[in-house]
Amino acid sequence: MSKSFKPEPIVLEGNQVRLVPLALEHAEPLMASLGHPNVFRYMPCKAPETVAEMEYIIRQAQENAQARGDVPFAIYSVEAETFVGSTRFLDVRPEHRGIEIGWKWLGWDYQRKGLSTECKCLMLKYAFNELGAFRVQLKTDSRNEIAQRAIAYLGAKREGTLRNHIKLWDGHLRHTVMYSITHKEWQNDVESALRLRML
Repeated sequence: MSKSFKPEPIVLEGNQVRLVPLALEHAEPLMASLGHPNVFRYMPCKAPETVAEMEYIIRQAQENAQARGDVPFAIYSVEAETFVGSTRFLDVRPEHRGIEIGWKWLGWDYQRKGLSTECKCLMLKYAFNELGAFRVQLKTDSRNEIAQRAIAYLGAKREGTLRNHIKLWDGHLRHTVMYSITHKEWQNDVESALRLRML
């Protein structure tokens, strides 16, 4: 367990995916993998339409990394041999050993194939086993029932709904559903259950 609570831009290796620090060089393959604007339906920003717009999103992520301690990743599909999405650590709270996993999107053709689950498993393992997190939180749009089921599948507990939590780029006032996993839950059953599911 790390003595200091600071996630680092490292590479996280899985069977299906590799998470690598997000860089501008990923803009072109990420744009090519997007496939459909609905991929960004529940994201805080509008779906990019050009490589330049994807680069802008990446630059913003890098700025947040510098200012807030976020760690953004590009998701590499081992099978497809290309970058197919992105995710990140954010809302890092060192004094409370708390962190959030979020900002996840996957290209249209790469959804519902287990990639998202493995991404979260890799990040949870790093957060709890390497950083020594006491709490990892995940949140999603209340309209996104698929994401809610996927988060619950990980073993996260639903904590409630933050009403009118975020004003999205299209003006929609998002109700945010909050989930979390504590270090005790991770140690007692969540880690072992996820390990069996990923076999």
